[in-house]
Amino acid sequence: MKNKGLAQISMAVLPGWRKYYDIYFYAGWRIQKNEVNCRYRVLSPTGRTWKKQTKEECLSVIDERRERGLSPRNSHLVIIVPGLNNIISTFSSMEKGLRDRGYETLIWNFASNRADSVGHADRLSSLIGDLEGVEKVSFVAHSMGGLIVRALLAKDHEWYSRLELGNIVNIASPHGGSFVADLVSEQPQFNGLFEWVCGRAGYDLTTKGAGELPPVKVPIGVMIGGTGNKLGLNPLAGQDNDVVVSRDSAQIELAADFIQVKGSHTLMLWGRQTVKQAIYFIENGQFLHVDASERH
Repeated sequence: MKNKGLAQISMAVLPGWRKYYDIYFYAGWRIQKNEVNCRYRVLSPTGRTWKKQTKEECLSVIDERRERGLSPRNSHLVIIVPGLNNIISTFSSMEKGLRDRGYETLIWNFASNRADSVGHADRLSSLIGDLEGVEKVSFVAHSMGGLIVRALLAKDHEWYSRLELGNIVNIASPHGGSFVADLVSEQPQFNGLFEWVCGRAGYDLTTKGAGELPPVKVPIGVMIGGTGNKLGLNPLAGQDNDVVVSRDSAQIELAADFIQVKGSHTLMLWGRQTVKQAIYFIENGQFLHVDASERH
């Protein structure tokens, strides 16, 4: 299932095969590392790019702005962790909603197919460990991003001693595996395609792979899409689903709260209710329920 040779191939066909990871973040500015040639670059909040050879050279670009008064807009940072092959613009509504509430935000850019969930979690932990001007960190994670956050928080980190852990929202995360990943990966004729699309991360999306990830150790708000009826959007699931993740597979033992928002796996991210509920959970540790019957 895990084809390390395939994962090293540079492919521009899918977003997940991007080469860059965000390795440093400060007040909207980020440093990225190219996983293929190990070079670095600085990105401003507006997208301007400075290409450099080392991380230290990149830091000097940001330090110049800090000397002119650059600082975080809020000491509470909400990190948005996308899923497999996600396009960053998918989270524009979520980021705008959070920023309108005054939060500092980071949509974490990472090459989703070039490592598994634990590998991604280690990289994210390194970025968090270098955060400055931040006192509290919360997470909004979509799909595989929830598995990354799950692996991240399963470990003890040095930054726990200086950063407060805020609330965590998982949106359509397959903690019990995706029925679509199971169906495709178990068919020999589709196995090669599955590995090409998913890379090293694919195994974690199956029922077996998700079950081998570290258990959830902190309360998480769970949000799932779908239709609210038995068939959902994909009848192959045998229950309500958002096309790739079923209602049951999104559940976790330490769910602080659970809510369903109508919509498909990716399109629901633009929905007003998705954004509203995620922000409400970040601020209150629970979702905004119309009535008690929505709690499960």
